[in-house]
Amino acid sequence: MTIARRGFLGMAGAAATLPWWGMGRVLAAEPGGTLTIGLSTEPTAIDPHWHLVSQNNALAQHIFDRVAHGKPDMTVGPGLAERWKALDELTWEFTLRDGVRFHNGDPLTIEDIAFTLERAQNVPGAIFNMRSYLQDKVLEKVSDRVFLIRTPIPNPVVADELSTCAIVSKAVAGTATTDDYNSGKAAIGTGPYKLVEADLTSR
Repeated sequence: MTIARRGFLGMAGAAATLPWWGMGRVLAAEPGGTLTIGLSTEPTAIDPHWHLVSQNNALAQHIFDRVAHGKPDMTVGPGLAERWKALDELTWEFTLRDGVRFHNGDPLTIEDIAFTLERAQNVPGAIFNMRSYLQDKVLEKVSDRVFLIRTPIPNPVVADELSTCAIVSKAVAGTATTDDYNSGKAAIGTGPYKLVEADLTSR
C-alpha cells in the first residue's frame, strides 16, 4: 500500500507494533522524499474500527487522527482537540483545533466525531468493537468547535478513552463498508498521511 504525506509521496506501514497508548508519534520524511516503514505483522484491516490490534492501530495513526493522543508515558495530549476540561463530575468540554480538514478537503465537524463514536461501536462483523471505551459517552454539540461529553457516572479518563478512537468522515463513512476502507476508497482521514493505494480486500 502507498500513503502520501500532504505535499509529497511516501510509503506507509506502521511505526512499530505498539499498543494504542503508544500511538502519539508519527514518523516523517523530507518533502519530496520517501519514508519506508517496516512492520513485523501485516495489518488485517484499514478500517480503523474493525479490529483494535497493534498493527492496525499503528497503520491507522498515519491516516486518521483522534480527539486526543495517548503517549508512551501513559499521559494524554492534544489531537484534534486542542484542549479539554472537566466542567463537573459528569461533563467534559472539548475544543477542536481550528481549520482541520479531511484528505478530500472537507472540514472536520463535530458531527463527524459524533458519527464516529457511534460507528466504532457498531461495525458489522468487527472482531473488536469499541463499546467498552465509548458506550458510556453522550456527545452534545455546543458550537462549531466545542462539544461536551457526558457520562452517567464520574469518569476521569474520558480523554484517554477517546484517544483510542480514530475519527472518520460522516459523509464518506456513512454508507461505507469495511471492504471500502480496505480497498482505500473510504480511507479518508485527517492524519498526516493520505492513503494513495491499498489492497486488503481479500482479508
